[in-house]
Amino acid sequence: AQPPARPFLSFHLERPLVSLDIEATGPTPETDRIIELGLVRLETDGTRTTSRWLINPDRPIPEASQAVHGIADADVADAPLFEDVAEAIAAQLRGVDLVGFNLRAFDLPLLRREFADTAVAWPCEGARVLDAFHLYRARETRGLADAVRFYLGRDHQGAHSAVADAAATLDVLRAQLCRYQDLPATLAELDVATGG
Repeated sequence: AQPPARPFLSFHLERPLVSLDIEATGPTPETDRIIELGLVRLETDGTRTTSRWLINPDRPIPEASQAVHGIADADVADAPLFEDVAEAIAAQLRGVDLVGFNLRAFDLPLLRREFADTAVAWPCEGARVLDAFHLYRARETRGLADAVRFYLGRDHQGAHSAVADAAATLDVLRAQLCRYQDLPATLAELDVATGG
């Protein structure tokens, strides 16, 4: 006999739960613009519906952003502006709770700013927010000891000793350079690739 199927959520939904994701012109919620918004709405009875909007940001999409999400200027040239679809988006977000990955730091601040530039009121007032990114970071911590195990296949001896950590970091970098053949070949390019 098979065990009973585990419910998708271990708790009862009091109202719909909407998973929200945004692709944008860049990574800065204060200044970038939405170019794609996707919603997966989980109703209290377990049914799912999806909604997607391509949105013209009314500015060029930088090449670096295009490389991440694959959406080019031509893809959104005939798409509506955010203000033209704000009410339709708001209708899907009123009276729901929200879930996303890094939702609190990126998607919600960007979405709130976009709504502030329209005549449509912020539709997410009172929504509970579940951020899977925060759960991931809290439960699946990733530090130097984890990198040593992953890249070097050993335990990090002397963790949090400055010399041991510095030596392990150098070993991890060497392993990363060997593992990822597409990494830049010069120190200057690697500086840029690692956030410089």
